[in-house]
Amino acid sequence: MNLSNCKTVATKNYFYPIVVLLLASFTARSQQCGNCKEIPRIAGFGFDIKVSEPNKEAGTEDLWPEWKNLFMIASVVSTQIANNEAGCVRITIPPSVDTGGVELLSVGGETFVNLPSNPLISQDLSRYGNYLLTGSITNNSTTCYLYVEVQTACSRKVVTSAQTSFSLSSVAGNISQIAQQAVAQLSPLAEKIKNFELSERQQFKQLSLFPLSWGDPIKITPQKQTLKTNESTPFTIEVKDCDGKPLAGREVYFNETTFEGLKVNGTTGGTVSPKKVVTDANGRANATFTLRGESTEAIIAAHSPGKDVKGCNSILFGDAPINIKYTHSGYVTYTYKGSSGLTTDKKDQTMSYYYTGKENTSITYRASFYGEGGVGSISVSNPDEESGSADIPDLLESGTYNHHKDDYWKNTIICNCAGKGDVTEQKIKATSAGEIQNSSVHFDYNEGHGRIRLDLRFISSNSSSFMATHLPSQSSTSQDELQWPVDFDTMLDKNFSIKREKVGNRTRYTVEGEQTNKTNSLHQSARVKMVIWEK
Repeated sequence: MNLSNCKTVATKNYFYPIVVLLLASFTARSQQCGNCKEIPRIAGFGFDIKVSEPNKEAGTEDLWPEWKNLFMIASVVSTQIANNEAGCVRITIPPSVDTGGVELLSVGGETFVNLPSNPLISQDLSRYGNYLLTGSITNNSTTCYLYVEVQTACSRKVVTSAQTSFSLSSVAGNISQIAQQAVAQLSPLAEKIKNFELSERQQFKQLSLFPLSWGDPIKITPQKQTLKTNESTPFTIEVKDCDGKPLAGREVYFNETTFEGLKVNGTTGGTVSPKKVVTDANGRANATFTLRGESTEAIIAAHSPGKDVKGCNSILFGDAPINIKYTHSGYVTYTYKGSSGLTTDKKDQTMSYYYTGKENTSITYRASFYGEGGVGSISVSNPDEESGSADIPDLLESGTYNHHKDDYWKNTIICNCAGKGDVTEQKIKATSAGEIQNSSVHFDYNEGHGRIRLDLRFISSNSSSFMATHLPSQSSTSQDELQWPVDFDTMLDKNFSIKREKVGNRTRYTVEGEQTNKTNSLHQSARVKMVIWEK
């Protein structure tokens, strides 16, 4: 077999201890070394092994164990990066059961996963990480050459690379040393990624650092905040990145739209002219708002679609009230990503059992709000049904829910009996997705302690399929309501904080928190941010 074009990472048995090491390294330190307090996530794919498999005809069959060890180098490089850069980068392993954006190869009974060769699906790779770790191993006679790259997830632009050589006959027992030669050239990786992002934004003024704005980067300042029917007011727009740097050349729109399945609210209660503006060198633009005749209040809502420094789609938000009486205003964002995978492979004297299961869930939610009452304890919600009036709701919100699950069973009879060799298989797939139906947001604060509670309700469309040996295939669809409660508390969550500070003549509350749960088979991460301004 010639693997000159093999596409090859994680294995079921080979890499299991390595995955444990990677997950353990995630929690080693809690500092955030990336831009805007974001830790870069790197998907550690395998390397393209372009070294031909040893064979008897060539007289190299003794090198087969050494050749097989070439497939181990990718995971060792990932592990050493995770250990060296602990707390500053996160290494993830793409699942070998997900073939949507990966390619699989079996070598010696093990399954390896590598980057696909088709560049058209590069956007899909961003679900594995912000950056991709990939490479290749070639040879000239008995000398092998290792080439490693760190690429952006969507544009596949090279951030940094490394190259080293070694002898094929000396691979066994020296994998760690070979990997370390490459890792040393990539280090300090977190710093190189940070500088790369800043350089990209400096060169391309409109690029943002991250795809989805955590904050409120579009600042809208109307000349008048109180208008009569059909009255107009000019307003200015300032578009800034997550670190406060102005973004030039960003197109800004005011209509309702969608972004990768996420609903983006548009201006309500009036109209904006022109419908699109472009920011100048200082990240600023101007437009005019007119209050509609039937409206008593309005919200100017703006969004700016574009690209981030990794070539992925990005969108920034902002809004401002007209005629709304309020004592506090703010926004809240929440994201959740959860994945789990379990593999069981065993046999006894009569039966061989194999099971693999994989599950992924993601939730994105964002809302802006304006309200009256005490700032230290606020409660806002959207009703189950729209009232039909022209009043602006308490929350301008959007959110999506996605879930995917795969289960596969295979049983093989291996006993010396009449049924020897009989194989049964069973596959179950389930997916569901939906948009936010309604929600409520609660915030309480007293003497440095407080909590956020979210109650998110999605209308979810579900589908499932069932296939089994000797049974007819089945499929079904349904629709139901999904409730997703969220609770962050400063007394219970060590990574949740509330900061109260004076900014000019206003008081600002900044609330941030993260909850993580990592085990051998489970990885969950939930993040919330809330900013409240006291008028």
